[in-house]
Formats: sequence, C-alpha cells, structure tokens
Amino acid sequence: MEPWAMRVNELYVDDPDKDSGGKIDVSLNISLPHLHCELVGLDIQDEMGRHEVGHIDNSMKIPLNNGAGCRFEGQFSINKVPGNFHVSTHSATAQPQNPDMTHVI
Repeated sequence: MEPWAMRVNELYVDDPDKDSGGKIDVSLNISLPHLHCELVGLDIQDEMGRHEVGHIDNSMKIPLNNGAGCRFEGQFSINKVPGNFHVSTHSATAQPQNPDMTHVI
C-alpha cells in the first residue's frame, strides 16, 4: 500500500465576540496641543452608509495649554466593515487657515 496525501486549502476566521452584533468598541484619547477644542471633531464613516461628522456621543473635550490646545476623549462603536474614523476640523463652523494637527495618542 502506497501512502498518499491530499492538500486542502481553507481559511477560517474565528470571532471570539460573536455576540457583538458586528461592532468593534473603540476608546480614543488624543491630545492636540496646538488646536482649540471648538475646532476638534470626530468623523466616522463606513461602507454600510454610516457618515457622521462631528460625532459627540460619549466624548469629552478638555482644554490644554490655557485653551490653546485640546485633549479629546471618546468611546464609540464601529461596524466590522471597511470604513474609517478620524479626528478633524470638519465639524467646526469656521475652518482654520493652517490647523496644526500635531498630536499625541
């Protein structure tokens, strides 16, 4: 009897958090020492159609450097689909000419 081998190519992804409803919890703590708090915002968008500019739920803006800077803290959930979230000045009523987005995470 001759030995034989069979090659099978398979990939399985195990989601240990099957009860999450397809969401990922994110906690963000970022300091922007040269950007006023009124200019700082969080934008979230994904391929399922979510598009939020200036997301504020479960978030705080704490002034730094006598108000010249800002620490942004927030917790939010994102869908497990392609997308992005980013800190920006998009939600500000007036856009700064040359915003200094220097930051510490």
